[in-house]
Amino acid sequence: ATPPAIQASAGDVAATAREAAQNAVKAERERISAIQAICDGEFPEIEREAIAGGWTPEVVTKKVLETIRAERPAANVNISVKTAPEGGELRKTIEAAMCLRVGVSADQLEKSYGGKTVEAGMAEMDMPLKQLLIECMKLDGIPYSRGFDNETIRAAFSSVSLPGILSNVANKKLLQSYEAQPIIAMKLCSTGDLNDFKENDRFRLTDVGDLLPIAADGEIKDGGLIEESAKNQLDTYGKKFWASVRIA
Repeated sequence: ATPPAIQASAGDVAATAREAAQNAVKAERERISAIQAICDGEFPEIEREAIAGGWTPEVVTKKVLETIRAERPAANVNISVKTAPEGGELRKTIEAAMCLRVGVSADQLEKSYGGKTVEAGMAEMDMPLKQLLIECMKLDGIPYSRGFDNETIRAAFSSVSLPGILSNVANKKLLQSYEAQPIIAMKLCSTGDLNDFKENDRFRLTDVGDLLPIAADGEIKDGGLIEESAKNQLDTYGKKFWASVRIA
C-alpha cells in the first residue's frame, strides 16, 4: 500500500500541474489577443508568423514598425513631392472631398475653397469613414487608437471639426439641390414695375371667377369675362444680425 504522505504529495503535484497548464493557456490566449490587437488586421502575415513562432507582443510591435517604415516611399530627385495640407487647409480639403463624394459640383466648390483645395479634395474622395474620424481627431488634438469602435466614434463626434465638416457638407448639398429645382412661380406669374411706394391696383380679365352652384335640374350656367383686381405696394425691409463670439 502507498503511504498517505506519498499519496498527498502526488495529489499536490497533480493540482500544481493543472494550475500551471491553466495559467499557460491563459497566457497564450492573452499573447494571441495582444498580437491581433497590434496587427489590427492590417498585417496578416506578421500576425500568423508571430502566433506560430511564439513571438512576444514587444517583438510584434517592433516588426510592425519596421514594416511600416519599409513601405514608405523613398524620395529621390525623380519624384515630385507635394506638401500635404495641414491645419485649416486640411480641414477644407476634407470638407471639399466629402462634398465631392455626395455629388456637390467641383465648379461650385471652387467658389468657396479655391481650385487648389478642390484638387486636393479629389484625391481624398475615397477616404474611409475610419480615416475621416481619425483625421478630425488629429485636427483637434484628440488621442486616437488604431481600432474602430464606439469609443472612437464618440471621441470623433466630441471634436469640433467632424460635426462642423458634416454640417457644411449637408448644407452645400441642400443648397445645390434647392438651386437645381426650377422656379415654378415664374411660369404662373408675370413681372411688373412700380414707380413709387404708393399702393397700386393691378387688374386683369378672367373667365374663371367663382364657380356657380348647379341647380337641381343639372343645368350649368354660362360664365363670362369678369375683372379681378389685386393690390401691390413696395416697401423696404432690413434687419441687423448680431453675432456672439466665444473665446475658449
